[in-house]
Amino acid sequence: MECMKAALDALSAETVSFAVVDVSFSQLVMGGVEGWLRLCDDVHRLVDSNVDSYGGIQIKDRIGRYEFVYAFARASSAIEAMIEIQKAVLKQAVDGFTPALRAAVLTGEVSGEGTLKTESALEEAVGLKDLAHVHQILISLSTRELARLQVGDDVNFKDLGLHRSEVSQTPQRVFQVVADGIPSEFPPIRSMEEPFTNIGHSHNVLVGREKEMFEIAARLRDFKVLTVTGASGVGKSRIVEQIARILLHDYPDGAFRIDLGELTESSFIAESIASELPFIDASGGELVNLLRDQLHGRQLLLILDNCDNLPQAIAQQVNFLFGDIKGAEVLITCREPLGFTNEALFHLQPLDNAHHDGYADSCTLLLQRVREIMPGFVVAPSDQSVFTEICKILRGMPLAIELVASKFRVLKATEILAQIKYLSDGSLSTRSRDLQKLVDRVLEWIYQSLPLAEKKVFRRLAVFSDGWDPAAAELICADPDLLPEQIKHAQTLLVQKGLVRRQRLGVHQHRDSLYQALWQFAHRCLQEAGELTTVKNLHLKWMLGLAAQTDAEIRGPKQSQLITQLNRERHNIRLAIEWTLDAGKNVEAAHKLIRGFQMFWYKRGYFTEGKIWLERLLSSTPYEVSEPRAKCLSILGVFLTACGDEESAVPYFEHALDLATKIRNEDLRATVSGNLGICYRGLGRLDSAVAAFQNTISYFQQTRKDGMLATALSNLGGLFIELKRYDEARATLVEALQLNLQLGNEWAVIMVRFNIAQLELEQDSFEAAEPLLNSALTNWYGQQDLRGVAMSLKSLAVLSNRLGQDDRAAVLLGAASSVRSQIHQTLSRIEVPAHEALVQKLTKSLGEAPFFRKWGEGSGLSAEAAVAYAIGSSSVVEAT
Repeated sequence: MECMKAALDALSAETVSFAVVDVSFSQLVMGGVEGWLRLCDDVHRLVDSNVDSYGGIQIKDRIGRYEFVYAFARASSAIEAMIEIQKAVLKQAVDGFTPALRAAVLTGEVSGEGTLKTESALEEAVGLKDLAHVHQILISLSTRELARLQVGDDVNFKDLGLHRSEVSQTPQRVFQVVADGIPSEFPPIRSMEEPFTNIGHSHNVLVGREKEMFEIAARLRDFKVLTVTGASGVGKSRIVEQIARILLHDYPDGAFRIDLGELTESSFIAESIASELPFIDASGGELVNLLRDQLHGRQLLLILDNCDNLPQAIAQQVNFLFGDIKGAEVLITCREPLGFTNEALFHLQPLDNAHHDGYADSCTLLLQRVREIMPGFVVAPSDQSVFTEICKILRGMPLAIELVASKFRVLKATEILAQIKYLSDGSLSTRSRDLQKLVDRVLEWIYQSLPLAEKKVFRRLAVFSDGWDPAAAELICADPDLLPEQIKHAQTLLVQKGLVRRQRLGVHQHRDSLYQALWQFAHRCLQEAGELTTVKNLHLKWMLGLAAQTDAEIRGPKQSQLITQLNRERHNIRLAIEWTLDAGKNVEAAHKLIRGFQMFWYKRGYFTEGKIWLERLLSSTPYEVSEPRAKCLSILGVFLTACGDEESAVPYFEHALDLATKIRNEDLRATVSGNLGICYRGLGRLDSAVAAFQNTISYFQQTRKDGMLATALSNLGGLFIELKRYDEARATLVEALQLNLQLGNEWAVIMVRFNIAQLELEQDSFEAAEPLLNSALTNWYGQQDLRGVAMSLKSLAVLSNRLGQDDRAAVLLGAASSVRSQIHQTLSRIEVPAHEALVQKLTKSLGEAPFFRKWGEGSGLSAEAAVAYAIGSSSVVEAT
């Protein structure tokens, strides 16, 4: 940015501290949007006057109507300026209203060439500000270290711990400025991650739109459910995501975006919503009813994005889920109204619509995007009117402007204007349909001007649903005329031209995707090129490879990384399965995909997803006595059991047993019998469960299938604990442990040791139980097995209670509940009585209010923080 470079040169410092201030519209101002905009202007003048006296310099490219950015040579000057600004604002009521300011300071190093060594420092400062409460000042660790010996004695810094902003890849240590004359007590700050939000960082600054954002936020407060309509490319998704970031602190249960643009199956609407909400327990009944019940009273913001594919089905779900529940507020984006009862609407116009002259915001957006491609670009005075004319022809449509910006790399402004004059022939109005035609014409122009390699790569990437990794793109775009290096280079150029967006996942990792409007255009190009079937089959080949990898590795040491990868590929998995099931196209491949991914769905808590696909597979294939059908029936029974519907699971297991008997597959029969034993255990039919496990064990002992034998022994040992047959439990579990150690089955070893810890707890051997539970907890967290983490936390709560540490027990119990809800898992029927007894015991011991305070502390912890709390000190040592 030219303005940033000028600011750094003027400061002539080794480090620069960025101070970011905004006027939060979380407190909606009396007098509506015009009153708020006047307030922003008044505050801006007040901020400028204070910043000047401390040597601050405006970063003008980042000055908006409500957010202001300044650079300082000294960290202490930036902090002192922010303190004085907060004091001044708190003393000055504007129209009887005290402005709500949020502020942050972050420091970066300057290289010898007068540029930032960390170019993201300014963006990180903005991200840090977004974590702040109104009237709060946050700073980074580097800022505190530079400033603490320079500020006065009346200024202190409160350590708020590690938090991740929407910009930072890893959590950073955050401090609050504490000084006389400004508030010092605030609720805990919200990290931009689960369980508070899933909304990612946008690297592009939102230009203009302050008035629209305020109006949408105000209307949302009035109507609770609001549909934002407008043409593709007008910026609906971007504006509602920005609103969610700004208002995150206003929603105690968080803000979440659910992208419904990739759905082709209405049964996945509720499942898609539930899977993104960490507090939803999706087991024990019909999902849509569970979702409605558990959303009631929740204070959260939901964004249902890109609802164009299934408008009628989504409208029905919205009516049912949000028609009369209290608490949740919902922003919907769709090109046209959905048509549900009492639908409130906000139609988003292009930048600088017909009511404005000059196209100032459009020109600012065009200039910013050109400078991102060509740093240091300056508009010649003779080209100012050309820029305006370009934006006028493009009707202020953000997507069209951003795409045209890429052409400045190869064409002059006057040449671009000459090229695009034909795009609007005078027949196109500002109605949505005409604006869509305009965007399509720009896309067609950009696409046709691409080299052949980039054209081919661009359209083939449309086969992906919600993004792709580089290795997948190489397989999909493989062609005799394209080498892997050419494919990589083409993707990089498409990113630079704004046709592909890139998300950094780490230092050397990234993931690419297409905006919805671009995906629709690219998909149409793929069909017109006659490549759809070929590329779909390549996509299926890639997914089959991923399914085979998942089946082989998900129980091993790579489980955590694999689950993270698979979570990003959920839409691609759905797309591949849908393709195989469409008109029975490839049932054999469908079996492989569903069986390959079933353990991922199970471990991540996507029980409804597994259940839906298995039901689809069974219903779309004719009845046959076969091994694949028997396996599918058994797996469906497992998912029904996990959903808490053991009664429905039993017939599927019995059917699978019958098929296994008919085809004389004793291995499969023994496996199904073991699964049926787990189901019986959940139903409380313990004698039947023991018999089922013993039949399984007997068979695997005879056939020397040690892996399956070890699993069955572990299950039986846990059941013996419930039956208080402790000697039998110990002998059975020790045998299972020895087998798993011999086999090197790490996950199974953890599970058996966890069961042994339960036995030690039952027999009051606390010193033996605790290290086993801590080991299970840390190992399961390392594998990102949240189901195991929740089990360990609950058992440690039991241990703490037995040792008389009821405060600690309540925190751990709340943490276990929170982690369990992240994977949408409920307690099994057999666990419920013991759980309720422990809650009653702690409530009686601590008192109802103190218990729920401690429970709340635990439920507010992330999984990482819960693990750190649980193993931070020894319960046994404290007790003794």
